[in-house]
Parts: sequence; C-alpha cells; structure tokens
Amino acid sequence: KAICERIKANTGRVFNIEKIRINDQKTFELFQQGNTEDVFQYEAQGMQHYLRKLHPTTFKDLVILNVMYRPGVKKHLLSFINRKNGKWKTTYAIPVMEKYLHETYGIVIYQEQIMMLSRLLADFTRGESDTLCKALGKKKANVLSVLKQKFIEGGLRNRHNRATLEKIWKEWEEKGKYAINKAHVVCLTWLAYQMAYLKANYPKEFNRQQGLIPISMKR
Repeated sequence: KAICERIKANTGRVFNIEKIRINDQKTFELFQQGNTEDVFQYEAQGMQHYLRKLHPTTFKDLVILNVMYRPGVKKHLLSFINRKNGKWKTTYAIPVMEKYLHETYGIVIYQEQIMMLSRLLADFTRGESDTLCKALGKKKANVLSVLKQKFIEGGLRNRHNRATLEKIWKEWEEKGKYAINKAHVVCLTWLAYQMAYLKANYPKEFNRQQGLIPISMKR
C-alpha cells in the first residue's frame, strides 16, 4: 500500500495493483534472474537458486515452484525443473492421469489433483475424495485403510493394474502430508507477483520500502 501511494505521489496517477498484467516481461526477468530479495515467498537464497534454474515463463510456473519449495515435495523439484525445460521426459503411471497432471509435468503437488484422480481412477464420489485428502493430511490410518481398499477395487474395475494402483496410493500417502490447496497457494503467489512487479517496474518507490517489511511475512 505504501509503495502504491508513493507511485501515485511521484507520477500523479492512481495506480491499481490489482490490474497489473500477469505476463509482464520485466517482472519475469526479475524472477528468472533470482533478483527477489524482499519479494514475499521468494526471497530465500535457495528459492533464488531454483528460480534461476527453472527460468519461469508463466504465472503457473511461479505457483508450482512456490508449492515445491516446501518440505516433503522439495525433493521432486529438480525433476519438475528438468521436465519443464524439456531435459527429462514427462511420464504418467497411467496415461489418463495426464488430464490432471499435465500442468505439473506428471508430479502430484496439489490436494485437488489427488481428489480428481481418485474420482478418475477409482470412481470416488466428491465426498469420498474430500475425505481422502483430509485423512491423508491428518494421517488417519483407520480411514485410509478403508479408502485404500475402495481405491484398489475401483481401480481394478476400471481395468487398471493392481501394482500400479498400489504404487500410486503409496505416493499419495507420502505426498498427502504435504500437498497444499491450490487456491491457497495461487493467492500467495499473486501477492508475491505484485511485489515483484513493483520491484521490477518501480524500483525507486520499492527500494524505499526495504527493511520495513514485517518479519512475520518473511520465510
């Protein structure tokens, strides 16, 4: 807010941060260079390193990186970067899974992906898929035991291989503890993008803000 007020004072124009372009070239160059000090969610040195390796070109890339630079899924980050840059081939345990995994290059990272895949592969209801995500996050073994049987049986009815279904379930149990709601991380990334936009396009007004960002906002 303070930065936007300084922009208005310096330019004489009302500046609306909610109406900036989501594909601004200067902003993406800033991310690609890892020049994200004082940018919410992206200022850690490790994050800056991965930004330079990923070379993000879309807002979607920024969202995914924001998710994957977290415990539990961080070990899959190199795979994502290599798939995104065409160095590694994107593969799917079952071909139809591409429907919900294409944007993350075959890697499960969102709660919504687990929900949709459970319905696609094993005919879970919407309620059951929601229960699945909650049980995975809270590690409710008794609930997961029942849902696993339903998942395997449903997958077999849809003519999927048992061993593959077992492998998918095991992966979900591992990632379910860390999977995040996509809508939540998109909002966080939009705030980060706004900060990066200001830093890239209004460095004078942005720099006066350095050191004033609340500690609670820093990672």
